Amino acid sequence: MKRIDKIKSIGGFMDGDGCIGIYRVKRSRSRSWHYILNVIFAQSRGDKMKVLKDIKSLFGGCLVEVKRKKNHHRAWALRLTGWGAHRLIKEIIPYMRVREKQAKLALKFMEYRKINSGAGMGVKRLNPIHLEYYEKCRLKMNWYNRRGTK
Repeated sequence: MKRIDKIKSIGGFMDGDGCIGIYRVKRSRSRSWHYILNVIFAQSRGDKMKVLKDIKSLFGGCLVEVKRKKNHHRAWALRLTGWGAHRLIKEIIPYMRVREKQAKLALKFMEYRKINSGAGMGVKRLNPIHLEYYEKCRLKMNWYNRRGTK
């Protein structure tokens, strides 16, 4: 299968079994919040594991077996974070339909972060203006990902 065909199928797979999220985390030695982009693909069907392995081979990420509850099938999750997630979204966004809003917001979030984070400059705490923007992005992403009719 050609790379472009794989990218197209990943776009469809994202719409069906993927999740895009912006999460707020507090690191153990830090007093401020950090915001991170996550893309997660989940699958409980063993015959669909090839798709997760294809995504991992193209974009990286961490493939793990999800803990099972009693009477649940085995399940796996592939997680990409930060710039790996950004690169994946950037390539598959033309082939997405259902999660297109989330993908556009994720790209916007990461581009803003690239310009304003102060990465590599020894900055320990983010400017309150940037924190406010990241929080707005997180809340908007939560709104897009909510359950129920839209």
